Amino acid sequence: MATPRITMRKLRDILRLRLDAGLSIRQIQAVTKASIGLIQKLIAKAESLNLGWPLPDELDDDQLESLFYPAPNRSKADRQEPPDCPYVHRELSRKGMTLQLLWEDYAVQYGERAYSRTQFCAIYRQWRQRQKRSMRQVHQAGDTCFVDYCGHTISLVNRKRI
Repeated sequence: MATPRITMRKLRDILRLRLDAGLSIRQIQAVTKASIGLIQKLIAKAESLNLGWPLPDELDDDQLESLFYPAPNRSKADRQEPPDCPYVHRELSRKGMTLQLLWEDYAVQYGERAYSRTQFCAIYRQWRQRQKRSMRQVHQAGDTCFVDYCGHTISLVNRKRI
């Protein structure tokens, strides 16, 4: 879980109160009104960075922020892989195929880089809404026959007649 961001002034206060004044975490919490968990995480991070008080003069707010809150890695390898919506659309036309089954195949294929099922379905629905819904066909009368086929049906049994 990521540490929530706080102002650099409050971060400097937490570090000063712990490293210079030697206050306990609960005393720091009473003064700064920050959560105990946040204070613990910030102190642990400061210890891992070997920071002491006073902080070095060349350490401005931007550098301090980059030490405690490094920029996320946005490389292509770390991003999630978007689903192939045209493929998903074609596969859904097959008998018995569902978005759940397609998402499971997608999740196995891409592992950690796969979207969650909810996001996968939302991305597909957004793609489907952007598609044109018209089917314009040019044909000469009598040249082509169209059949309206509803797909596989279920059989109904009237138990009173049996």
